[in-house]
Amino acid sequence: KYGKEFEVHEGYEKWLLDMVGIATLADMVPLLGENRVFAYFGMKVLKKTKRLGLLKLFRKTNLKPHNLQEEDVTFTICPRLNAAGRMDHPSYAFKLLAADNDTDAGTYADYLTKINNERKTLVATMMRSVNKEAKTKEDKSVIFVGDTTWRAGVLGLVAGKITDQFNKPAFVWGLEGGEVIKGSCRSSGEVNLVDLMTLLPQESLIEFGGHEMAGGFSVSREQIHFLEERLQEAYKKCPKKDMEDKSIFVDAHLSLDDVNKEVFNEVNSLAPFGVANPKPIFSF
Repeated sequence: KYGKEFEVHEGYEKWLLDMVGIATLADMVPLLGENRVFAYFGMKVLKKTKRLGLLKLFRKTNLKPHNLQEEDVTFTICPRLNAAGRMDHPSYAFKLLAADNDTDAGTYADYLTKINNERKTLVATMMRSVNKEAKTKEDKSVIFVGDTTWRAGVLGLVAGKITDQFNKPAFVWGLEGGEVIKGSCRSSGEVNLVDLMTLLPQESLIEFGGHEMAGGFSVSREQIHFLEERLQEAYKKCPKKDMEDKSIFVDAHLSLDDVNKEVFNEVNSLAPFGVANPKPIFSF
């Protein structure tokens, strides 16, 4: 369906299609157009990977390469690769992917798994603090939280969890020994984050960037004390969007007799699944 069928052969690693596939799925881009092609062929190569680091990571996470699904990459492999930059240095992810012997591959797979578990614990601890503080912010349109000890690499994860839980824009900041306070923000979809930050007084932020749903910012120690109130005021002026209907759309009503190889193959032909091409939902 994408033209001439792609054949995986010796030397495919030079093409980096497996890395392109991982990157496309990790970035949660819409799986349409060329992104869909990247993910499709990337998964084909990934299922036959000979990269020692990935093979070690697959074993540690009980994944079978030939049965690999998109969500295995998005929710199992990518968090461990991302943990390198969030908790230490991105070079450890590169070293895993470039490992050329079993010893190094195993060492880096173990290390990334270890710091990913530490990342989960850290985010859970931060969310406990957020939930305590959120009780005092129920009347706020924007949830603004932070702590001087919070690690910058996980602020986006916390902001995303806050937005999912409270259905409000979230701005989360941390310092972690640096001179400049850094932050991450996520939108619930009602406002454009870049528009919102643009409406702030000019002196509020040192710099900011991002897109409609996610962004980052930096702020001085002096201005951080005024930022929460300014965000609430900017939110009032920011154009609002009608929120999407949260109803669940069922693609088809099936009987258990319909659960067979033929239907499985038909559904599988619609892959890769992800953003803008979700897995179909059936009711029985």
